[in-house]
Amino acid sequence: MKYIILLFSMLLLSCSSSKKDVQDIITSDSDFLKNGQQIEIFDSSKKIKVQQNESKEKKIKKISKSSTEKSKKSGEIKKDSKKIESDSKNKQALTRSKKIETIKNTETWKFPFVPGEKVVLSAKYFGVEAGKITLGMFETKKVNGKKAAHFYAEGHSSSIFSMVYRIKDKVESLWDPVKQRPFLIAFHIDEAKQKREIRTHFKWNEGISTMVEEGWTKKKGDYKKSLKMNIPGKGQDIMSAFFYMRTLPLNVGKTYTFDVFEEDKLVRASLSVLREEILSTRLGKFNTLVLSPNFKVEGKFKKVGDIKVWITNDKYRQIIRIESKIKIGTIVAKLHSLTRP
Repeated sequence: MKYIILLFSMLLLSCSSSKKDVQDIITSDSDFLKNGQQIEIFDSSKKIKVQQNESKEKKIKKISKSSTEKSKKSGEIKKDSKKIESDSKNKQALTRSKKIETIKNTETWKFPFVPGEKVVLSAKYFGVEAGKITLGMFETKKVNGKKAAHFYAEGHSSSIFSMVYRIKDKVESLWDPVKQRPFLIAFHIDEAKQKREIRTHFKWNEGISTMVEEGWTKKKGDYKKSLKMNIPGKGQDIMSAFFYMRTLPLNVGKTYTFDVFEEDKLVRASLSVLREEILSTRLGKFNTLVLSPNFKVEGKFKKVGDIKVWITNDKYRQIIRIESKIKIGTIVAKLHSLTRP
């Protein structure tokens, strides 16, 4: 449960003090952290450019052919060339429209989350500003040639909390939108007593996941390690779970379960839909669904504190409020800003 607790702690006791756009960490990984995986930015415009070049080449060939015929039949070429040119344009227009339509169809996105979306929540503890939480989605990536959604969460400890323990952490996940399961999850941990880079690669065809980790701790110094575990055919990592839950039907009174991978453990997540609620925020009122998550480890369901999550009850289903009761008091994260591309 330690990484589940880490994620919730980062979300609820963190802030993003920088006004700069969030930058991804995965594409700049070392070979050790990439673990043999090819990760790059997905650029759909390349397909269009290639097809446009192909159309140009065909046009040149047709013009060349037309010129040859013109030299042979100068008397008939005026009528024929106009017909050929008209037919050629019609064919090219039809071909181009079909190709672009195909590209658009392959780019159709059926999920509530979209690249460029971002939610910023303002967290308070005993009325004191603890910071701002950022959850969002980067531009689409490719993993070994396959399209991947790129989710992230980021948090820096505020100046007040840094007096006790400094935190500058980030979690990212690359997720397969076809199979609806993760390619990998990445932790970037930069804290007062440790700096760690952790990557878990899910090799579904082999039925295993490989965790690679490198970093520094005050006790161990520099280190590297790797770990393998067998995995079933489906499941989520603890970052993609936040986005995957938005794809579920989420009917009031229902409870949904799915597997979540955490290091070398398989955790059973349970998500209960408690009620509908109209939530007032600084950006106005939203129709929401109130959710309650908990996790089953070694046969028993355990709560990560007493947590409730509010998501918008619309096509976006974005998280706009989190409450967590801990041993002393309650941490409340309210909506600060919302981006919907």
